[in-house]
Amino acid sequence: MIDISTGRDVERLIDRAIAQPDRLSDIAFCAPFIDERMMNRIARLAIVTREASCGFRIVTSSAAAAALVARLPGPPAFWRKTVVANDRVHAKAYVVTPRGRGHARAIVTSANLTWGGIAGNFELGVSATSATPQGRHVVRAVREFIGRVAA
Repeated sequence: MIDISTGRDVERLIDRAIAQPDRLSDIAFCAPFIDERMMNRIARLAIVTREASCGFRIVTSSAAAAALVARLPGPPAFWRKTVVANDRVHAKAYVVTPRGRGHARAIVTSANLTWGGIAGNFELGVSATSATPQGRHVVRAVREFIGRVAA
């Protein structure tokens, strides 16, 4: 399924992932800007996904990566594959993949991980689930894009 999405959809995606990381096998985000409000939520997501043996990777700016790693427990090297700095990335994309049955979901949007992007601004994006062949193609392409910019 492919549909229109907003910043609130990204917020709901993050909240569900934090609440039930054991139901997910992998999460990949790409967002150059993360503000203080969202930084703590993303740090929480990184911690709970690690505890649940769920893969998590976020590609963001150097400044946001440094601020995020500073909020995470343990040495920065421990989080090197989880928090990836890439200052050339301007894309905002979010992918979650469930364990077992269920449909993966990708959102490509104008919404950064900021209060404005999630709630304050009028953001627009496209959401796809792996429930249809077209949706599977979009989810796979977004996941591959995030993998490339994280390399």
